[in-house]
Amino acid sequence: MSCSQTHVVSPTPAMLFNSLHFLIFFPVVVTTFFLVAHTYRWLLLLLASYYFYMAWEPAYGLLLLLSTTIDYTAGRLMGSTPDPRVRRLILTASIASNLGILFFFKYFNFFFDTLNSTLEFLRVDFESPVLHILLPVGISFFTFQSLSYTIDVYRGVRAPEKHFGIFALYLSFFPQLVAGPIERSTRLLPQLYKKMTPHPTQIASGLRLMLWGFFKKVVIADNAAHIVEAVYRDPHAANGIALTVGTIFFAIQLYADFSGYTDIARGSARVMGYDLMLNFRRPYAARSISDFWNRWHISLTSWFQDHIFKPLYFKFSHAQRLATFTPPARHTISFAASTFIGLFLLGLWHGAGFNFILFGLSQAIFIVSYQLIRRFWDRLPFFIAYSGTAIQVLIGFIFFRASTVSDALEVYKGIATDLSTYVLNPSVFIPAIIAAKWTLNVALSALIFLALASIFMFVVEGLYAASWFSRKWHALPYPLRWLAYYVILALIIFGGDYGESAFIYFQF
Repeated sequence: MSCSQTHVVSPTPAMLFNSLHFLIFFPVVVTTFFLVAHTYRWLLLLLASYYFYMAWEPAYGLLLLLSTTIDYTAGRLMGSTPDPRVRRLILTASIASNLGILFFFKYFNFFFDTLNSTLEFLRVDFESPVLHILLPVGISFFTFQSLSYTIDVYRGVRAPEKHFGIFALYLSFFPQLVAGPIERSTRLLPQLYKKMTPHPTQIASGLRLMLWGFFKKVVIADNAAHIVEAVYRDPHAANGIALTVGTIFFAIQLYADFSGYTDIARGSARVMGYDLMLNFRRPYAARSISDFWNRWHISLTSWFQDHIFKPLYFKFSHAQRLATFTPPARHTISFAASTFIGLFLLGLWHGAGFNFILFGLSQAIFIVSYQLIRRFWDRLPFFIAYSGTAIQVLIGFIFFRASTVSDALEVYKGIATDLSTYVLNPSVFIPAIIAAKWTLNVALSALIFLALASIFMFVVEGLYAASWFSRKWHALPYPLRWLAYYVILALIIFGGDYGESAFIYFQF
C-alpha cells in the first residue's frame, strides 16, 4: 500500500534559505527596507515576498493571491453584518474554499488512489482520475494561517483587516511563508503597521539566530540525511543496529532541519524588527509525550489545540449521550475522542499517506495512555520517563519517515527481532556492527563528527534556555563571544553539506 503522493510533481528548489539566491536576496531586501520611508515598507515586503514565493514557480503567486482575496473578502463581509447566521455562512464558505484548494493540490490523488484500491478490493471496476500537478510549497502553512484569521474575525477576537496590501503581506511574509511558524493575525498583523527603526542589538540578535539556524541545517540535518537515506531507502537490507542508528539520526535530522528553518525565519524577521513566535522549546528534553507535543512545532499544535481539540472537547463533554456518565468518565471519553480526531487530522496535515495518518494515531494512543497513567508516570525517575518518551516519539517518527506502511513495519520488525537476537546471542553483535557500518556507508570519523555536533547543539540550546547562562554569556567580553560565533561559522564552512537540499517541511 503506497503512502506517498505518487502523481504530484515536486517543484525544483529555487529560493532556499541555504542557497546563494537567498544570501543575495535577503541583504538587498533588508537594506532597501531601512532606506525607504515607513509608508512604503509594506509594499516593498509584499513585492519581495511574492518574488520569493514565485521564484519557486510563478503560478504559486496566483494561488496565494486567490487565498488572500477569498479570506480578505470573507473578513470584510463578516465585519459588515451582525447577523450570526450570515456570519456563520461566510465563515463556512471561507473554510470550504481554503480546504477545497488544499484538497485539490494535496489530497486529490491520494483520495482517488484510496477509492480505487477499495473498489478494486470489492471487485468494482473504477478508473480513478490522475492529476499531474505541482504541489505548492508551504500550502498547508499559509492555508492554516489564513483560516486562523477568518476564524478570529468570526469569533470577534479581532476586527476585519481593511488594508488589502497589509493583509496580503500577513499571508505572504517571506521569512515564514513556506514553513511557518503559523502566525496568528493578532500577533503579526499589528506588527506590520509599526515603524521599525534599525537597532544594532536587534540586528545582531537576528543574525546570531540565523547563524545558529544555518549551523543546524547544513552541518547537522544535511549530513544526517545521508545516513537516514542509506537506511530508509531499503529497510529490508538493513539490520537492527543500522535501523536503530538511522531512526535516531532521523529524529536529529528532523529537529535540526525544521527548527533550523524556524531559527533562520525568526532571525531574518528580527533583523527587520518583527517578532515571530517560538516554534520549538527543546522538545527532546520532554519527560512525557504530552510535554513533547507542547514543545514541538508549537505554532501548529497550538492551532490544532485552539481550532480542533478544544471545540471538539467542548462538544463531546456536553453531548447528551454522555450526560449519565460521571464527570471523570465524561472527561476521559471526551479527551480521548478529541485527541484521536485531532491527531488523525494532524497526521493527515503532514502528508497524503497512510503512514502520516498512522504517525498521528500512534501519538494519539500514547497521549491518551499517558493521561490515564499520568499520576504514575510523573513520579517515575527522570531517566526512565525521558527514555520512555523518546521511544514513543521514535515509534511515531518511523511512520513519518518511511515511504510506505510496509516499510515502516519492516523497520519495527528489524529493530525488535535483531536487537532481541543480539541480547540472547551476544556473539553476533560485533558482526552486526560491521554489517551496519556497510549499510550506513559513512566514515567513522564523519559519524563521530555528526554525533559530537548534535550533542553540541543540544547542550548549547539547553544552556541558553537557562537565564543564568544567558546573563553570564552576554557579560563576557566581545572577543570571546565573537570567537564562539567564528567557530560556528567555521563549522558551517568546513563541516556543512552544500547540496542546497530543501527543508523537510517544505513538502507540507
